[in-house]
Amino acid sequence: QLALGSFKTQVHKQALLGPHRLSVMPSQLQVTIEAASGLQKKKGGIISGRPSPYVVIEVIGKEDLRFQTPIVKHNLAPMWNFTVGFEKFDVEDTLQLTLMDSKSWPRSDKQLGKASLRLEDMLSDDGKLELVLDECESNAVLSVAVVAVGDVDVHEQVALKAGAVGDVEVHEQVAL
Repeated sequence: QLALGSFKTQVHKQALLGPHRLSVMPSQLQVTIEAASGLQKKKGGIISGRPSPYVVIEVIGKEDLRFQTPIVKHNLAPMWNFTVGFEKFDVEDTLQLTLMDSKSWPRSDKQLGKASLRLEDMLSDDGKLELVLDECESNAVLSVAVVAVGDVDVHEQVALKAGAVGDVEVHEQVAL
């Protein structure tokens, strides 16, 4: 079944942005983790007090779609320019970006913050996003670029059957 809430959001955004924005869905997404800013020194740190950040990029619920940037040692403004491609990013998928602090063994790595994105959140005019991280002790921001590669018509990816939701007819999603 199609998640009606996300479909309503998609239709609403299409109305706001015009037919050229969400009339196509990417068959592939290219996501570049560019940099992070706003990180703070740890209080009472033995070595430098600076985090050694990296980012975990994953599609929630799809374990085979998980990637990690390199670790940038002891840096408050890391730059990665790390690019990954997602072959089949579906309308209902959620991309999660988790900023982590690498710790030396035997200590566990620490989560510094995270952001979740749906497809409609990623479609900006220039593909550049500045994400304020949730569950973050500082005002950290993750700079990300998203490019849709090989667009296909929405109706090719999502076929809809009858049933009403406002002005939009929707009942279930059918894989083509």
